Amino acid sequence: QPEAETVEILWEISDQDVDRAKKFIALPWLVDDVTQTEAALLSDLRFLARYDLTLADKFIAFPWLVDDVTQTEAGILSELQYIARDDVALATRLGDLPWLVDGLDEFELTAIERLAWLGLQIRM
Repeated sequence: QPEAETVEILWEISDQDVDRAKKFIALPWLVDDVTQTEAALLSDLRFLARYDLTLADKFIAFPWLVDDVTQTEAGILSELQYIARDDVALATRLGDLPWLVDGLDEFELTAIERLAWLGLQIRM
């Protein structure tokens, strides 16, 4: 039930910050049928907003979030959300990488996963 999950997520976000919820609702891929991948990505955005509102705003402004969401894009955002849970500064640094902003492929997903692992290992 991706649509039901989406409504629940948007409700939670609007309860936290109405203006932020409006940004989420403005995403074009929420207008048509919401896929499981899109619902998962929206859930990751919700968690990012819990960890750091500025970081969530930064990621929601990525150009690749405007069109239909791919598995790779959802995977990268999921990885960044996972990183932010433990280290917001590291997630922010990774989010500043120029090649992350312009569009994504599976090689960039692998790079983010490995950079995240290294960054979290060094931190320990």
